[in-house]
Amino acid sequence: MFSIGKLAAVLIVLAVVWAATAVGGVSAQTPTPAQSPTPAPTATAPLTPEPTATAALTPEPTATTPAPAISDRQALIALYNATGGANWKNEDKWNSDSPLNEWHGVTADGDGNVSALDLSRNTLKGTLPPEIGELGSLKTLNLAVNGLTGGIPPQIGKLANLETLILSSNSLSGDLPAELGNLTKLKTLNIAVTTLSGCVPHTLRNVTAT
Repeated sequence: MFSIGKLAAVLIVLAVVWAATAVGGVSAQTPTPAQSPTPAPTATAPLTPEPTATAALTPEPTATTPAPAISDRQALIALYNATGGANWKNEDKWNSDSPLNEWHGVTADGDGNVSALDLSRNTLKGTLPPEIGELGSLKTLNLAVNGLTGGIPPQIGKLANLETLILSSNSLSGDLPAELGNLTKLKTLNIAVTTLSGCVPHTLRNVTAT
């Protein structure tokens, strides 16, 4: 037979065991908190770069380079080549390195610029080249009695110092170029025995023309 004291001790032990069992059961039944679902990554559309405004490039104006002026020597060689210089009656020193005033029919001033050209009766055949207008110091041009054909090149109007122009007895034809009116120092113009036509520019009204 248990004594009351032993019974009480057993009851206390049972109570402790029951309490421990109850606590463990509660703990075992406590639900663990549900984890929040990780949101799926959303696809991000690639960013299209904003178009940048491009200023229209204005092309730089191109400077027109004027043709370089040719020398008196080059102008005379152009005349030689255009009028059959190799077959001239007299081509002494032409197309050579000799000073220009040693070339047949050429007179040059102290600076070496051609001031007069007399190739009359020298069997020139062909057309007058435009380079004739580059003889800026020329005062007298006599090409009479030759076989020149074609017209008078308008570049002859560049001969601002020309005083005497003799082109008579050639086969020149066509209209007189209006640029003759630029020859304000011209005193004598002889185009007789040619088939040139047209009127002498009114700016040359003081010129003796034949």
